Amino acid sequence: MTAALPALDGDCFCTDLSNNCSNSCVQTNITSALSKEADISELVSTEHEKLSVSVKTVSDEPAALALVEEKPVGIEAIVEETATVAKEGGENLTIFQQRLQEAREDETVIKEVAFGRRVGFYQLRGEIGSGNFSQVRLGVHLLTQEKVAVKILNKNRLDQKSRRLLPREISAMETLRHPAIIRLYEVLETMSRLYLVTEFVPGGELFTRLQTRGRLLEDEARSVFGQVVAAVVHMHENHIVHRDLKAENVFLGSGGCVKVGDFGFSTVCDPQTSLCTFCGSPPYAAPELFTDENYNGVAVDVWALGILLYFMVVGNMPFRADTVGKLKLLILHGSYSFPPHLSETCTTLIRRILNRAPSARPYPFNIVSDNWMRGAPAPAALPPFPLEPSHLAVPIDSLSGIDREIATSLAALGISPEHIKNSGSRDGRSCITGTYRILLHRAQQRRTPDHALLFAAPMSNMESEGGGGGGGGGGGGGGGGGGGGGGGGGGGGGPKFQQAERWHQNLIIHRSKLCCIL
Repeated sequence: MTAALPALDGDCFCTDLSNNCSNSCVQTNITSALSKEADISELVSTEHEKLSVSVKTVSDEPAALALVEEKPVGIEAIVEETATVAKEGGENLTIFQQRLQEAREDETVIKEVAFGRRVGFYQLRGEIGSGNFSQVRLGVHLLTQEKVAVKILNKNRLDQKSRRLLPREISAMETLRHPAIIRLYEVLETMSRLYLVTEFVPGGELFTRLQTRGRLLEDEARSVFGQVVAAVVHMHENHIVHRDLKAENVFLGSGGCVKVGDFGFSTVCDPQTSLCTFCGSPPYAAPELFTDENYNGVAVDVWALGILLYFMVVGNMPFRADTVGKLKLLILHGSYSFPPHLSETCTTLIRRILNRAPSARPYPFNIVSDNWMRGAPAPAALPPFPLEPSHLAVPIDSLSGIDREIATSLAALGISPEHIKNSGSRDGRSCITGTYRILLHRAQQRRTPDHALLFAAPMSNMESEGGGGGGGGGGGGGGGGGGGGGGGGGGGGGPKFQQAERWHQNLIIHRSKLCCIL
């Protein structure tokens, strides 16, 4: 989430003027006022940017529940079907039909919608985050009882830049499939608001953890950083740059898992493409953002990773100042120091990343192989899976595996193959698709929880060695239990196998330390 940045007139840009301001200035979520003209590469639609901010909307009047926005044909049929069944006998209504009927007739539900306590199939609870144009509230999906995070954007307050970036945020979350990246479940829209329903991560922001309990031990930081870097590798492989990597956008899950979220400044571009829109928070800004007309998005993300790592292991930001002007000078001069408790390998990695020359910074996949990263979790991308349930619009008996499990769960809620077929293809803008994505994620977690994926792909220190060790890396894919067998398959006892063996020896140690972060 972001907050507005005052004009660069020398005034303090910190929103916390208490005596604890020595570091909060540079930790505050800030959206830069240094916006430049967006270059053509960011304005042209890409194959990833298929979603438009302008979609069918409904009135915010109480009776106009965003559940069915401007009721597409399939939903109209379901509503009419529900009304017919209700007349014949309300006790025959499925959970799905009950919720639709409540939306039409229940005065309590209509009031909840009017007062912003419900939207679609989601009951909204307390605020868990806020920004310049948005707030994030805890929500509960009323069909599955799944807790979700609902980002609510006031469209009337969005500036031109935010309107341009919004479809990219949605598109990025639709494109990426990685255990260390927050999932998008559903998009809902009314005349004045847009709702992004995402995976809820119970541990809150990494920033809050660092602010309240101080720095992380290096082993703890390595566990978090490894997952964040793996997520960034996946982004860049999909030609997506985040442009707002910071502790406030890293969320702590259960079992030591972390998730990267808030893709509000993300964009799609070729790794060599130059960008020119200043995005993100000045404390995490690379020097070229203050001096050059154009910049490389990958290099800017890498710099932010270096700032994040420093913050985790030191407990303070490397560049601290009470005004933007002073902060800019510190960043341009590269003026920072290390406390004596840090290991040499850690400081070496940070120096590699915080190189003032963008072309000299390591790529994220090179960071993974750094000496300090040995034993760090490096979860691999998830295998492809459909984001829409159209493939389930067939008799359940014809399905198998996870598809059959999800279709059975949908049917238990009252969502039949016919409902799926009639709902049409609307990306995330469908209550049926939203329900499907929640059930899909739940089923995937039952099979392979996120914490089991932490060590599924031990990438670190294993690319540059000799042959014969590939089996060791592959064998690790099954988790801790399968790792030993995979290592044996690597055979040969060469350097690469020895590194894989060391990695497996570290696995249990790091798994226990991950849980200490929370």
